[in-house]
Amino acid sequence: MPVSEEPALFGVRLAGVVASTPDAVAVEDDRGFVSYAQLYRRSGELARRLAAAGAGPERRVAVCLPRGRDLVVALLAVLRCGAAFVPIDVHHPGRRRWEIVRSSGAVAVLAEEGAAADPGVPTMPVRWAGASPDRRPLPAIHPEQAAYVMYTSGSTGTAKGVVVSHGGLARYLAWAATRYVRGGPALVSTSPAFDLTVTGLFAPLLVGARVVLLADPAPTALASALTARRWGLVKLTPSHLDAVAAALARRPDVRTSVDVLVVGGEQLFRGQAEPWWRGTSPTEVINEYGPTEAVVGCCVHGVSTGDPEAVPIGTALPYASVTLDGAVAPGGRAELHIGGAALARGYLGLPGLTADRFRPDPGSAGARRYRTGDLASVDSGGLLHFHGRVDRQLKIRGHRVEPAEVEAALRLVPGVREAAVCGRPAAGRTVLVAYLVAGPGVGLDREGVRRHLAQRLPAASVPARFVVVPALPRTGNGKIDHAWLARDPERALRVAALARLRLERDAVTAALRGGSSPGGRA
Repeated sequence: MPVSEEPALFGVRLAGVVASTPDAVAVEDDRGFVSYAQLYRRSGELARRLAAAGAGPERRVAVCLPRGRDLVVALLAVLRCGAAFVPIDVHHPGRRRWEIVRSSGAVAVLAEEGAAADPGVPTMPVRWAGASPDRRPLPAIHPEQAAYVMYTSGSTGTAKGVVVSHGGLARYLAWAATRYVRGGPALVSTSPAFDLTVTGLFAPLLVGARVVLLADPAPTALASALTARRWGLVKLTPSHLDAVAAALARRPDVRTSVDVLVVGGEQLFRGQAEPWWRGTSPTEVINEYGPTEAVVGCCVHGVSTGDPEAVPIGTALPYASVTLDGAVAPGGRAELHIGGAALARGYLGLPGLTADRFRPDPGSAGARRYRTGDLASVDSGGLLHFHGRVDRQLKIRGHRVEPAEVEAALRLVPGVREAAVCGRPAAGRTVLVAYLVAGPGVGLDREGVRRHLAQRLPAASVPARFVVVPALPRTGNGKIDHAWLARDPERALRVAALARLRLERDAVTAALRGGSSPGGRA
C-alpha cells in the first residue's frame, strides 16, 4: 500500500464485504456461527443502544467478554457508534478489571449477563441487543478519532492506556489483510486485551474470510485445534509455539496445517519456526515486530532456514519508518525509534508521558517519533535485529511487564518490606522472579504472596518464583541495584547479605560501646 494512499476505514470496508457476501460465515465459536449479514445487523443494533446510552466519538466503552461471537459483535458495535473500545481480559483479577474501567472513563461496560458490575458504570449484556427504538443513523467516523484503548503494564505502578486512532487501525489492517490473509479461516486463541489479537480478529473480516474463536486457551486445546483442520492464518507468540510443540511431542503422528503463521510479542528463534516447515504443505512463518504504540506491528520478516538463530525483526512496513537513535556505526546497537503513519495517538490522560515517549521528529516538520526503549541494530543487508531493552521492561509469554508495577503491588502485601523483580532465563524463555525482604519478625508465606498478587495483576505479571532474602543489593547512592540483581543474582544477594550482617554487627558494637552506628547521630 503506497504511503500516499489512505485506506478506507474499517467500518466502510466491512460494509462493502457484507454487501458482496452477506451469507458467508463471518465468525465461528464452539456454539455456532454468524454470517456477515447477521454480524452487521447485530452490531448495528448494539451500536444504537450504546449511542443512546451516551457512547460516541472520543468516548470509551469497556468490553469484558470471553472469546466468542458476542465479543466480535461488541467490538464492532463500539467502533460503529464512534466510540473507542477498551478490551479487558475476563480472566484478569476483578480489581484489575475495574481499575481499567475507571481509569479509561468508560461510559458503559459490555459484559455477560449477570457479570459483576461497577456501581458507577452501567453494564450492558450483548444478548439484549434487540431492535433499537432509536433508528437515527450512526455517526460518521473521522480517521483521527480514537478506535480503541489498549492497556499495557506501566512503570509507575499502574497500567497505561494506549490510544489508537481509526486511521491507524485502518492502515495496519489494510496492510495485514493483503499480506497475511489467503482466504482460509483464521484461528484466534489469544486475549482481546493483547493487541496481537487485533490481526486475526479483524483483518480476515476485511476480505470476507472466516474468524474462528477458540474459547479454551490451554496449550493442549490450541494444539488440537491447529491439527483439526487447515487454517489460513494463525498469530501466536514464541511462547505459544513452545507450548504447542510440547503438546504435539506426545502425538508424533499428527501435523499442524497452517498457510500463514505470524509470530509476535517476543524474540523469535529459528528453532521455534522449524517444525512448521515440515510436511507436504509447509507454513509460511512471518516474524512481526511492533509495540502497542505502533499499532500492532511496524516491521516484518519472512523467516527462512538461512536466518540466524535469533530471527531478525526485518524491515519497516510501507507506511512506517524506523531509525536508530543517533549516529551508529554499522552493526552498532542503539534505541529503535518508530515514525511515519504507524503511531498511536499517545497515552490516555497522560500528556507528560506522551510528550516524553512521542518526541518531535527532527527530520520532518510536525511529525513524531516514538522512543521504543528497544535496542536494535541494522545488518549489512538492511535487516533490523532486536537486542533487548534499554530499560527494565520485560516480555513474559508475549505480554509487556513492567517490573516496577509488580514491585509496587508486592509492597502492598502485608509483611513485605522491600521487593525487587527481574527476569531470569529458564528453559529457553524468560520467567519473572521476585526477591522479597520481610519486615522484622515476619515469616512470609510465598503462596499467600502469590494469591495476593493474583487478585491485583494479570497472570503474566505474577512471578513464577518468590525468593525471600535478608537484603537486596544497593548501588552507591543507596538504590536497589536491579541491573546487578538481573545479571548475577547469586553474587549480588550474597554481597547484600554480607553488607547487612556488617551493618548489624557495627550497630551492636556501637551500642555496647555506648555510641551510635556508623552514619547515625549521637
